[in-house]
Amino acid sequence: MVKNVAIKTLAKKVVNHLGDVFATQAEFKSALYRVRRELKDMGLLFPKSRLSRVKVIYDINGLSGCVGIMGFYDQQTKSIHIPAFWPAALLPWYKGRCLVDVLRHEFGHALEGKFSRFFHDDCFIKAFGAEYGEIAVSKDGDERNYVSDYARKYTQEDFAETFMLFMKHKGVLPKPFSRRKAIRVKWDAVAAICQDIAKMKK
Repeated sequence: MVKNVAIKTLAKKVVNHLGDVFATQAEFKSALYRVRRELKDMGLLFPKSRLSRVKVIYDINGLSGCVGIMGFYDQQTKSIHIPAFWPAALLPWYKGRCLVDVLRHEFGHALEGKFSRFFHDDCFIKAFGAEYGEIAVSKDGDERNYVSDYARKYTQEDFAETFMLFMKHKGVLPKPFSRRKAIRVKWDAVAAICQDIAKMKK
């Protein structure tokens, strides 16, 4: 009896652990449906729109998760790749990150891939400090100017992280960030980009 209880306890721990590092296809489809619905509500996604042509691939055999990547946008193929296996989910900088958040983030990159002109103009540079794709690590060491640690790496990640939260909170800036001028400026820039893209109707 004691042996059976021990086996069941161990099995439960294994299942819980796998749940942290493996995204099932059903979970992937559910998360993607939710994010596409959010994009549609924002006026960014509709039949024949540029974003509707972005392929989102559930990669059961991909190894990107094994090197700490929970998803990525491929500029050449214009597709988002989500690895099923997520050991990266156990790393500190992914704390609290869910599949829906990852998809929101990657669609932020997809926006630039489809509407690049909005990401290299003066408005974007003023808000984010440089053009999208700036590879130099930020010279601004103040973490309060960024919505996450990951956003501090490069301008494209700063935008994608801000866009992720913009989607998550339906365009309403969360109170913890409301007194941070740099974040307010970036938030307004994201809102302006989304509005401009939505007006294009393509």
